[in-house]
Amino acid sequence: MRKTIYIFRLQLLLKCILATFLMFVSSCYPQFENGLPVGRHLRIDKEITGSWFRSTENDKQQLLIYSRQDDWVDIIYIYDIESKTSRDGVNVLIFEGYTSVISKDKFLCFRLRKKDVRKTRNDAGSQEFSFLIVNYNVSDKGDLIIKSFSVEKAKQLVKQGKLKGEIFERDPAEGRFFPSVIITSSSEKLAAVLSEEGVEQFIEEGPYGLMTFSRSK
Repeated sequence: MRKTIYIFRLQLLLKCILATFLMFVSSCYPQFENGLPVGRHLRIDKEITGSWFRSTENDKQQLLIYSRQDDWVDIIYIYDIESKTSRDGVNVLIFEGYTSVISKDKFLCFRLRKKDVRKTRNDAGSQEFSFLIVNYNVSDKGDLIIKSFSVEKAKQLVKQGKLKGEIFERDPAEGRFFPSVIITSSSEKLAAVLSEEGVEQFIEEGPYGLMTFSRSK
């Protein structure tokens, strides 16, 4: 009986993680069915591994990036630390991903870890397991600067036929959240369009498209 209750609670927790992930990305970021290509030999950018920290007007945030033996990384994003608005404490998202370089621009491709959602996979659509992609660089001061991709710019590239994808709208009446756009083009096509259009044609403008982390002291 206790084992059954434990399994039920674990499944409920995993579903909550999945729901949190969907709400986190649905209104902010485009999703990609395929990540960027990595060439013949995958190598993680060691420069971004370790512990990073940032403060906003509302909270403090921590980003932990750990390298794995397969040259992927585990990413732990903690936010709402000492938040002025959150009433239920800190929030945590865990991803897995890898780095890629296209025309000298550096990218981090990441997704919700499959090991954390495998028990709910049958209940989920393909969008829950798609990639997010961000452009990044480490400044001369040693800060990690992350630039997010724009939902609206991704939609435009789909409408113009430069990329293949599906555009979704929210349905508040059903109380459900959908990602605004899922890019379904291949890794190679995505890389080609990035090279042709330039990375700035993908980046979100304004404060929500830029995050700057410093090394934790």
